[in-house]
Amino acid sequence: MAFQRSGEVAMAPANLVGIAIKATSQQHQSMHVGLIYERTSGGLYFVHLTGHNELEDEPAPNDLGYLWSDFAWLSDPENNSLADIIANHIEMCARTREIPYGPNPPDQAFDFEGRYICKNRYLGLTCATFVSHVLADIGIKVVDLSTWESRPDDQDWWEFVSRYIDEARTQELEGVRVNYRLRPDEVATAVAGEKIPLVFNEAIIGSASLRSQLFPKIEIDASRPDGAAVANNNIITAPLSEDSQMKTK
Repeated sequence: MAFQRSGEVAMAPANLVGIAIKATSQQHQSMHVGLIYERTSGGLYFVHLTGHNELEDEPAPNDLGYLWSDFAWLSDPENNSLADIIANHIEMCARTREIPYGPNPPDQAFDFEGRYICKNRYLGLTCATFVSHVLADIGIKVVDLSTWESRPDDQDWWEFVSRYIDEARTQELEGVRVNYRLRPDEVATAVAGEKIPLVFNEAIIGSASLRSQLFPKIEIDASRPDGAAVANNNIITAPLSEDSQMKTK
């Protein structure tokens, strides 16, 4: 796994697909993540969930501060044939614009034609769980969510993020408790890695290097059980959250 900075190295995944992530706020240590894919008609695109019913599908950016990586596990000869399948499925999922935003994902989000199929309005996706479910729902599990644990700042994160999504959706989810949180750096580390799926503890440890690139002025303590980024004075800063890509109310 090697993340490169867009602008310095143009996004050009070797196997049709890749992952891109950026820090959206150094102050809040917020992040945003999405999938890179090559369309069947040609051209490299970036698909990412930016808010409630707001899935963006746009030409892959090369100058907006993203870090990006190939799917390293696709370099395994046994997985080479999967690249076309994954790229095609991402393209089909990218046509679905109405994807509810929410902290608790469904067991299955997309069918094999890329349609969002969950009918439970109390469930939804974030930018991170959008990435994991697009892949998991065609049988490619990059994170083992059955191993994920709730962390002390998960509910704080949701209360913070809910300020930035559609007001009606915020009211609809009022009182919802977060079961667990998959963070953007954790899913990006998993997608880009050589071994999948990652379990919870592996994702925490493995994402420390990526977070050091995203937040160079923050000391990353991978030994912490919550995987938190801590300031150099060892005081925990604001909870990690993927907030500033969302439209403000």
